Formats: sequence, C-alpha cells, structure tokens
Amino acid sequence: LNRLAERFGLESERYLLFLSRIVPEKGCHYLIEAFRQIETDMKLLIAGDTTHTRDYERQLREMARGDGRIIFAGPLFDEDKAEAMSNAFLYVHPSEIEGLPIALLEAMSHGRNVLVSDIEENLEAIENGAQRMGESFRNKSVSDLKDRLQEQIRHPERRRFTESEMAEFVTRKYNWDAIAEETIRVYRQILGNTAL
Repeated sequence: LNRLAERFGLESERYLLFLSRIVPEKGCHYLIEAFRQIETDMKLLIAGDTTHTRDYERQLREMARGDGRIIFAGPLFDEDKAEAMSNAFLYVHPSEIEGLPIALLEAMSHGRNVLVSDIEENLEAIENGAQRMGESFRNKSVSDLKDRLQEQIRHPERRRFTESEMAEFVTRKYNWDAIAEETIRVYRQILGNTAL
C-alpha cells in the first residue's frame, strides 16, 4: 500500500472501500450515513467517477463534511484500483439496483470480505451453493448497514472467509471459459446438436 498511503494516508486493513460509479442507485449515501454513526478510527475510501452526477457528489461531500475519516479519491484505475481493493479491510456494495456487479467480483477476486445490500443481483453474485461468500444488510436500511459494519469492525476474528477462499470462489464461479462452455451447451440444447 504505497501510492494510496502517500496520497490518502491509508494503512492496509484499516479502511473500508466503496468503489463504483458515484450515482444515487449505487447507495453511497447510505454508507456515509451509516459510517458516520460508527465509532472507529478506520477510514472510508470512496472511489469512483462522478461523470454527469456532480450534484450527487456535492450531496455526498456535504454529508461527509466534518468527518476526516471519509476520503473521496475520485476514479482509481489499474495499479491504484488493485492496490485499493487488495488492502481494504472490507468492500461495501450498498447498491439499490444492479446487473452483474463487476466491482464486487473484482473485490472478491482480491480476497476481500464483502458486505452487500440484499438485492437479488448482489446475493446471486456471492452465492456459493448453500452458503454466501459475504455478508448482507437490508437494502436502503442505514440502521442495518450500521449494525453490520460495526459488527465487522468490532469482531474481525469472525470473518468467515480467507483471502484465498474468496479469490478461489470468484475464479471458479466466474471463469469465462466455463461460462462460454455452458452457454454453448445451452445453445446446443435449444438448437439440437448442430455445430456451433
């Protein structure tokens, strides 16, 4: 954690990470409100692009005003993005709506434990058979998000998955070769055994 430590004063495993487009449906406002209610010396790193959402960014900065623990990094790319994800204590994804949350999968591929809103798309992304490879909170509930954050911070020993387990899960479940083979199999079922 060299470049981000210099730029933002971060320490490895001593910050929470929100990394996404800075738009209302990604739910960053819930996270800021919940985080401000927690007693911790950890920081909250908010990273992402605010293209076409300057009013929302201003709203978030106003919500965070006076709390030196909350850092707005702007967009992070390449090494900076990998460094932010690899060293976060927890990746938080409080989105209200999603498709397939790629940033969530990236965080898990870096071995991060995750806390997500309980919308179907997020839960499906962390689903691993009968268990979930992460924790969830009630969508749009600041109080539930606060409680889950506080629990994670106060009891890090209860983290359910190791870095290698998280990374292995994502690599296995979202392996593009396996996905392509499964897609071809479905097409063959639909079309018969004609060559694809």
